[in-house]
Amino acid sequence: FVYNSKIRHKYGQVVVSLAVLTDKSPAWRPGRYREREWGCRHAFRFPVVKMLDWRGGESRSPTNLWSWVVAATLLAHKTRPSSRARLRDKLELVKKLYPQDFEPAKLVNIAELINRILVLQPDLNRVFMKAIRQFEEEIKMERVNSFQQYGMEVGLEEGLREGQKKLA
Repeated sequence: FVYNSKIRHKYGQVVVSLAVLTDKSPAWRPGRYREREWGCRHAFRFPVVKMLDWRGGESRSPTNLWSWVVAATLLAHKTRPSSRARLRDKLELVKKLYPQDFEPAKLVNIAELINRILVLQPDLNRVFMKAIRQFEEEIKMERVNSFQQYGMEVGLEEGLREGQKKLA
């Protein structure tokens, strides 16, 4: 309601709001906002879309970002951050990104989005990162170019020298 009102006021345009719900409850679909005070009323209705509505169709369009978001959200509903099943599902989903015809930057962005949706406990996240790195080496995927690699190496060397100076 607030965003809708402020955007409408700032730009003088009609604004359409849509709620995208990522919860697990099929029945909960709040489609309105109401406020009453001293005889004044504000009522705001908006369409609602639930991720659960796409169950089974999440892999329809692999080049569509929404498909990846839906798939990750539905997997998150099935598993807990501490589960090996979530680790397995997350690895499988991220690996499916690679054969798609994404530019490297877009692939990394989608993988990061999946990473934020399918959160793992730190120990499992380390296993995940190691497995992805190994997978990238197997398929000979370069994430960084030679200039970036050189910059990281120089930065690491400088950081080590600074750390040694502070310890001395």
